[in-house]
Amino acid sequence: MRNDDIHRGVRGGDTLLERMSWREVEAYFTRDTRAVVVLGATEEHSDLSTCTDTLIPWTVAVEACDLEKALLIPAIPFGLSTWASAYPGTISLKIETLVCVLRDVATSLLAQGCRDLIVLNGHGTNRAVSPVLSEVAEHVEATRCWFIQWWELPPVRQLLDKWRIPITHAGAAEALDCALCRPTRDAVETTSPFPSLLQSPPAIRASLPEGHGPGPLQLPKKRRQRLLEAAVRGMADQLQLVKQLRLQPDQQG
Repeated sequence: MRNDDIHRGVRGGDTLLERMSWREVEAYFTRDTRAVVVLGATEEHSDLSTCTDTLIPWTVAVEACDLEKALLIPAIPFGLSTWASAYPGTISLKIETLVCVLRDVATSLLAQGCRDLIVLNGHGTNRAVSPVLSEVAEHVEATRCWFIQWWELPPVRQLLDKWRIPITHAGAAEALDCALCRPTRDAVETTSPFPSLLQSPPAIRASLPEGHGPGPLQLPKKRRQRLLEAAVRGMADQLQLVKQLRLQPDQQG
């Protein structure tokens, strides 16, 4: 797939679960052990989409899974967003609810033949539920689980470091085309530090009226494209690595 396709709304290939019958899924697990789950969130992101934390990792996963022919299941669009509940449009799950959802999704996939479960996360506080993957994996022989955050992928980090763009809530790094509600952002840049999340949601909203952290809010279009391409490349590299690690025992034997 050409890089330009990423920016034309191409929605993946034949390994999207929504395009597969159960027989095709059964056949897939006879030749591949990988399944990818996007873990997102639905919460305020200033003048970006309230679904930013789902849209970005989903866009990355669709393209990377198409390149690597890895199974991609529908995204989990809700996460741990209680801190933002004073902003309309935010939908949050309790931590025990998200743990149960992720556990049940993982258990279902492992029962069908998945042995390499890769979670691509789009919302920082969701990391709190990642240990449940280890709990599930220990009950199924030869299973590996991976928890990846798109902004930590090496090609993404390299670009952001080069451009000196920090990872901030609703900042420039998240203002990719798939998350923009309109071509030019209306939010006003601020230098105020991001407030502590250990306070009430109304207090957070009062101290964060624009709904975004400090720093730049938008990248030029070419840089937005390069950042998305870097994320896709980084995720595809991770999927390839997972496959190579699965093949190693057979090669050594």
